[in-house]
Amino acid sequence: MRRDVGRVAVAAVALLLASCGGDDAELPRERFVERTRERYDADPAEALCITDHVYDDYDRAAVRAIYDDGITSLTKDLWDPYFYSVITCLTADEAP
Repeated sequence: MRRDVGRVAVAAVALLLASCGGDDAELPRERFVERTRERYDADPAEALCITDHVYDDYDRAAVRAIYDDGITSLTKDLWDPYFYSVITCLTADEAP
């Protein structure tokens, strides 16, 4: 009985910690899409395009930083992929 209580307690703590998500938790794409729509007045397809590039080009911590504080929160050497994706995705339907 005592062993079962211990296992339940450990499982409960593990579940609680997992549900809290911290900064290392992966940011849901849907939230990033919505933030991108707000920041750039982008339509859903444009925002999804930018989001896909960001999730392909950056690690979890960088994605979270871009979401929370914008690209300027990263060092300048990491800005290019982001700007290229924004320009590409926002102007894709404007090609001659």
